[in-house]
Amino acid sequence: MSTPGRKQPRKPRNTASVEYDQTTSETKIFEQENIGEAPHTNVTKDFTSAATPSTVTEGYSAPVVLPSPEDITVYMVPLSDVQKYQDSISDASWASFFLALFIGGIMGILVNWVTSLSINKLSLIFLAILSLGTVGFGIWWSIAYARAKSAKRTLNRYQKPPSDKR
Repeated sequence: MSTPGRKQPRKPRNTASVEYDQTTSETKIFEQENIGEAPHTNVTKDFTSAATPSTVTEGYSAPVVLPSPEDITVYMVPLSDVQKYQDSISDASWASFFLALFIGGIMGILVNWVTSLSINKLSLIFLAILSLGTVGFGIWWSIAYARAKSAKRTLNRYQKPPSDKR
């Protein structure tokens, strides 16, 4: 009998691990018993057979559908193009960060003006500096974003266009 609110000890389960050797087309099954106690010491069987997935998994099977060779083709690209793309994305990200930071500074000054109803010379100087920075970082962002798009087009050039099989 179990006591309410008390956790029952977990029962050990039986399991097996399967390895497939492509060179010999053999399936090795390592059966382990009592997982949860000491799986590394309880290996009981090691046998080799040319078993099908349904016999290996003892009743459990799943269909495996391999795509056509054209669908799983891997296209190689020069590492320099990948690095150029990563660098341009990084530059665009940094420019976007600083652009948002300066826009936030401008918004802070404007909110301060609205809530205090006073505009002093120092806030006008900060607003001018933040505005110039915003324009500069906006230009940097647009250039970096254009470079990232160009680098992405360069990478996509190596990919074969998908075939329409329908």
